[in-house]
Amino acid sequence: MAEAGADLDAFDNSAAMLATLARCREQLLPGGRFLMHVSFFGAAVLATSGTNPVLEHESVDPRTGHRIRIYDGRTVDRIEQIQHSINQIHELDDSGNVLAVHRSETHVRWIQKPELELLLRAAGFTHWTIAGGFDGKPLPSEEDQMIVTAWNE
Repeated sequence: MAEAGADLDAFDNSAAMLATLARCREQLLPGGRFLMHVSFFGAAVLATSGTNPVLEHESVDPRTGHRIRIYDGRTVDRIEQIQHSINQIHELDDSGNVLAVHRSETHVRWIQKPELELLLRAAGFTHWTIAGGFDGKPLPSEEDQMIVTAWNE
């Protein structure tokens, strides 16, 4: 996946992440806090890597009443920590026939807790917490979300 990495400098460039965090810190007013939600790419996500689309969510469009199915066909570059997804949203009629398919592609650079802490420190933050949810619970599992609160005193 070297070719993809060459095209994705913004996603795997630590300098860009560091500059972004430093800029966020610079914008804080005295007593202000920076809050960031970070998806945690745990074993369950990494295990579903492959080009075959996986049904990730099913819902009903409240405007049309049609069923909506969201599929993600993802490949993961574990070395560069990048997930490439081909997303498809299928709109179905009452009989289950596909009325429309909407397709998009995304590249997501994931980050682990120790790297995130290093970046926060290098960006000039003096204090931070990393919780496992918006309720402030600890981060005991890689299936949780990382909720970062950072500030200076």
